[in-house]
Amino acid sequence: MQEVEALSAAQERNRLAREIHDSLGHHLTAIAVQLEKATAFAELDPPGARDAVANARWSADQALTEVRHSVRTLGRRPFCLTDALTELIDHLNGDRLTITLDVTGEETGRPTTSLTALYRAAQEALTNTCRHSGATNVRLSLAYDDSGASLTVADDGQGFDLREGFGLQGFGLRGMRERVAQLGGYLDLASTPAGTTISIRVSW
Repeated sequence: MQEVEALSAAQERNRLAREIHDSLGHHLTAIAVQLEKATAFAELDPPGARDAVANARWSADQALTEVRHSVRTLGRRPFCLTDALTELIDHLNGDRLTITLDVTGEETGRPTTSLTALYRAAQEALTNTCRHSGATNVRLSLAYDDSGASLTVADDGQGFDLREGFGLQGFGLRGMRERVAQLGGYLDLASTPAGTTISIRVSW
């Protein structure tokens, strides 16, 4: 029994180490891109440069928050998707943006890999919403069932034209698709001038 517990603990530590690596990699890439943009447009487009710096600062804050969360998780309970989403939403909610979360079904006993994939998808969707959509309201709907889990992120922002390729080729969204596909799931994206909806499904 002790050997089994030790193996489970080691696997959880390894998983968290990968998550820290992936999360920091994502945010550091975003910071680098935004700072390059700020440098390039410092004289030609000062407001755009200031926005880029603000986005870089936001990514830095996100990275710090996630590292702290992962470190706390190392010393306490296994990953809980509902708790992680609640913490993320609390961090992002503010005067200009209201985010709500609806959860149905039971999370206990579900595969951590699938739950983590849904968290990363929600994180990327909310990051894009905060940076680009101009939304004032975002609703997350998370549902667990016997065969898997579904997550929908819907905002009331300005949307974008899918024909321009952003929805299919954007770095973050492409990473989401790949992560979910590895688990036998799928990601659907719909966007209109009235808002954007991302739907993700993973199977157990």
